[in-house]
Amino acid sequence: MFIVQGGIIIYRNGVFRYSCARAHITHEYGAIRLRLQLQKPLHIEAGQYINLWIPSVSFWSFLQSHPFVVISWAAKPQNHLDLFIKPRQGLTRELLDHAKNGFAINPLVLLSGPHGKSVPMNDYENILMVASDFGIAALLPYLKQLIHGYNARKVRARRIHLVWQVRDLGKS
Repeated sequence: MFIVQGGIIIYRNGVFRYSCARAHITHEYGAIRLRLQLQKPLHIEAGQYINLWIPSVSFWSFLQSHPFVVISWAAKPQNHLDLFIKPRQGLTRELLDHAKNGFAINPLVLLSGPHGKSVPMNDYENILMVASDFGIAALLPYLKQLIHGYNARKVRARRIHLVWQVRDLGKS
């Protein structure tokens, strides 16, 4: 099963047909922002995630795959994907260190996905969204999709309530 899954990932990333995707890693206020430059457009719906491998970050990172929510959304397939990551331990801490030191500006990345289901919101008039801290990043694609749908007259939403609990306002 591992070999089949590896083959699918290599095929989807176009390792033999295209050059692989690249990442531009920056940090802002203790968070990591990854902008993936894809070689082949990918359609991602709001709320979906991708699994990401970045072999050049650390010695063991080629064995690690991590799921990250895609915060960019567009009605058509995208050439760029944006990820907003809260550094914790392991790979995400290494990514923050590389971004601070300027080492990982354009590393090679492999990805699988998109995975997960998108919650359809087109038929609801009142929408309540609740998030805390970095959880707001997962709601950004839904908000972009709702605004686009409202402007295109495809969404029935009249009111969108967003409740965002932030623990530390003073941290920067």
